Amino acid sequence: MFCASPVMAGQGDLSIAARGAILVDLATGQVLYAKNENERLYPASTTKILTAWLAIKHGRLDDVVTIRPDDVGCEGSSVGFQPGEQVKLENLLYALMLSSDNDAAQVIARHVAGSVPAFVDLMNREAAALGVRDSHFTNPNGLPDVDHYVTAADLALIARQAMQERRFRQIVSTYQYHFRRWLPEPVRGVPQEHFVNHNKLLWPNSRYYYPGATGVKTGYTNAAGNCLVAAARRGETELLTVVLKDTAPDFYLDTKKMLDYGFDNFIRVRGLEKGQLLDEVMLAGAGEKKWPVLAGEDFYYLQKKGDSGQISTRLVIEPQIKAPLQANQPVGRADIYLHGSKIGQVPLLVGADVPAGGWGIRQLLLALSILFCSLFCAVWLVRRYNKKRRWVRRRAAALRMK
Repeated sequence: MFCASPVMAGQGDLSIAARGAILVDLATGQVLYAKNENERLYPASTTKILTAWLAIKHGRLDDVVTIRPDDVGCEGSSVGFQPGEQVKLENLLYALMLSSDNDAAQVIARHVAGSVPAFVDLMNREAAALGVRDSHFTNPNGLPDVDHYVTAADLALIARQAMQERRFRQIVSTYQYHFRRWLPEPVRGVPQEHFVNHNKLLWPNSRYYYPGATGVKTGYTNAAGNCLVAAARRGETELLTVVLKDTAPDFYLDTKKMLDYGFDNFIRVRGLEKGQLLDEVMLAGAGEKKWPVLAGEDFYYLQKKGDSGQISTRLVIEPQIKAPLQANQPVGRADIYLHGSKIGQVPLLVGADVPAGGWGIRQLLLALSILFCSLFCAVWLVRRYNKKRRWVRRRAAALRMK
């Protein structure tokens, strides 16, 4: 189950030079190592992770976009898109994520949301919906702005969400990409049509290469320093790292240190099995009887080698769920904790058919209260009636004596 945010810091000093850093299990968000993960820092072009994800989510990759004069001319990285040039959104995304083209970010933002300001609003809304709480965006490319900042924890959360999207993953894991550009008129020089990913962890036969690397994005400005969001897989385990404002001469070293630490010191174990009985609980509308509730799916997490700590669960029953219910119907969720920190959640299913009805203590007390009140009122009315009859008889007798 996709966990909302990283939640627990790992142990050990890896001597990371980056100002902010985090290592997480990409599947659950479980944090294996963290340094200043909640400090606000400039993200530079790692911003484009959010831009690309939103373009895939809200756009169509086969859309053909016409470049406008106000789309081009951004400072920084550029492949030289020309006004009037027509480019597929898919190719713009490859230019964005491999060559880190800042103009492509402008074009994408305008195409997806109608304008760059509208896209920026979308960025902040979607980030907040993911659970991002301490980051803010003012542009789609990451150029320096005092109000444009992220935390390593928030950026990991955004990257984890983006990596669930197949097309995003396909783009950011690509080492090199070629597409034919059709320009409206001849331009000086040779148009760039062949892109090589700036993420050198993907470069085969280089000293930067990391086996199993799967993405995602580099970034650099003078203000931000070197930034890198990276992911790698070994077997069934995929780890995600973020480094911000890295001051190491070889800033890839910090990322490799964290990845090696994660793969060498943690093993994937199954904490819950689908259909496993978690507890018995009372359900609304079903009386006082307790009913079995089960894990709705398998849950795996990373356990540090030598750690004997056990996971625990906290059941959350949805208040609107009421009997009657059918077996295996969802009734809530089970939040999963390790060493007191949440590492994930699974759906919670009822383990048997639950009929409606049954007298619970509250219902019984209510019924007895109503019965007592009814009896009291009946006795009071009878006594009042009899008292009135006696008065009438005495009055009639008095009148006859006269």
